[in-house]
Amino acid sequence: MSKRSSVADCNIFVSAECKYSGTDKSPYLYNVYHDGEYEMESLTADEVRELIECLQHALAENEKGVKHE
Repeated sequence: MSKRSSVADCNIFVSAECKYSGTDKSPYLYNVYHDGEYEMESLTADEVRELIECLQHALAENEKGVKHE
């Protein structure tokens, strides 16, 4: 697998959306796109935090060189 300089080079993007009505505002929801297609949609802030935590854990384990059978 080749290294890329940024996620933009991989065509990975995130959008945030919030819906408004006359008196209400929804919480923000987040969408992850790859090559213009939804990969994950309508994630809550807590789900995004959990995803980031999982990715950080995987990176930390990989950097330590931990082998999993």
